[in-house]
Amino acid sequence: GVMIGPLEQAFGWSRAAITGGLLIIAVVAVFAAPVAGRMADRFGPRRVALAGVPLFCLGFGLLATANGNIWGWWALWLFLAIGNMAILPTIWT
Repeated sequence: GVMIGPLEQAFGWSRAAITGGLLIIAVVAVFAAPVAGRMADRFGPRRVALAGVPLFCLGFGLLATANGNIWGWWALWLFLAIGNMAILPTIWT
């Protein structure tokens, strides 16, 4: 939330376009959460989490590479959403 203003100023995007990334995470979760659960059942939650933490961190770090292309911004959020599925509370519990 704190970065919405600076992103608006830097790239000229609307608040809705910027926060569209959160929508992407929610939509991906609807379809990928059951898959993450199956992966935890099959491979064990520890393995899923050990793969998910670096993937999520990489995706989060890559958000800093946004260059003004809104489609690129949303693609970065899609990558982050995939990593997020491997570190859901379901995996940790």
